[in-house]
Amino acid sequence: MKIRFFAVVAISVFFLTGCAVFNAKPNLRYSTIIPRSNSMGGSIYVNDFKDSRADKDKGIVGEISNGYGIKCGEIEEPSNITAWVTNALKSELKNAGYEIADSKKDIVLNGEILRLSASNFYSYQATIYLKVSVVKNGAVVIDKTYKGELNKLDILQFSYKKGIEEALMASLQQAIKQ
Repeated sequence: MKIRFFAVVAISVFFLTGCAVFNAKPNLRYSTIIPRSNSMGGSIYVNDFKDSRADKDKGIVGEISNGYGIKCGEIEEPSNITAWVTNALKSELKNAGYEIADSKKDIVLNGEILRLSASNFYSYQATIYLKVSVVKNGAVVIDKTYKGELNKLDILQFSYKKGIEEALMASLQQAIKQ
């Protein structure tokens, strides 16, 4: 009788805390936000972004927490982060009317990913820092760090992975929009 009672209590506590131990590996998606333009903005060469994150060797970009804020899992580093950022920027530049050159031209865009993080605790958070420089005819005309951040409230959190994917995409969109 006592064993059954303790088993029921233990199982109830487990389910009520919402604790489940698992990892999530989000898929990186991107939807353009700049409307397609018919004007020609010129030709630009975009170098692949470099991954300069201090913690890139850990393979983790954040953590998953339960209803009490206790860590229950990790958000694994998505594949091809540099290609995701580079291709997103190229798509936005094309929409803005630029031609993406296959070889270095008069205008060259260089970039670094300085930070990428994501987490959840009754919301989905994602942050990205991008350092972008534009070189025109050998002179640096832009050298700036952009920050994209999203904090989306979602108390029910039925799909951790989908929420994290949306947060990562929105943070990149916000950084590019600047």
